[in-house]
This record gives sequence, structure tokens and C-alpha cells, in this order.
Amino acid sequence: MISLAENGDPLKNELAERMNGIFEDNFALDTSFLTFEQAQQAVEKAVKYYNSLLPHSSVYMLIPIEAHYKIGELKKHWMWYWREKQDAKKQLELKNEKEIEFQIQNSELPW
Repeated sequence: MISLAENGDPLKNELAERMNGIFEDNFALDTSFLTFEQAQQAVEKAVKYYNSLLPHSSVYMLIPIEAHYKIGELKKHWMWYWREKQDAKKQLELKNEKEIEFQIQNSELPW
């Protein structure tokens, strides 16, 4: 597998890197294949198994299709780390913008 992060830093795309790890560790997709078709078939088989047959602890050991069609509340057991990280980044950017704006308004610069 390859890194899906733009600069090779796995912290830039945590969700994709997590999925890479799952497929490498659980489905032996970190091996070399003789042809592209063999690799493609192995990935398709792993994705189908992951989505259709593998119970997920994050949704009460249901398979994803069962969780998708479940009626009623389904408490999810995962956290959206990437969303929290994005929210924190936006808050920091807004704070920095406000500080710069304040400095400009309260400065005695000639412009």
C-alpha cells in the first residue's frame, strides 16, 4: 500500500491511513502481486469482506450493511478525531486573524 497523504505524512490523512493499516494487517495487502489484476482482485475481495461480512465493534458487532439499515438509535463507538482536529485548526486560524486585525487597528503604522 502507499501513503495517501500528499507529502507522505500519515497524520495528514488519518482516516485513509487507518484503512490502509486495516487492509494491510488483516488482509495481507502489503505483499507484492505479480499483476495489477491480482492486486485489484485482492483489494476488491478485502473491501467486500470488510463491508459485507466483518462485524464492526464500533457499531455493536453489526456488519456495516446491518448498521446502515438498523431502525432506531445506533450508538456509534468511534470519535471523529479528524473533525475535531479540523475544528481546532479553524478556531486557531480565526484567533490569529482576529489578533492580526486587532494589531492593525491599534498600530501607528503609516498605512
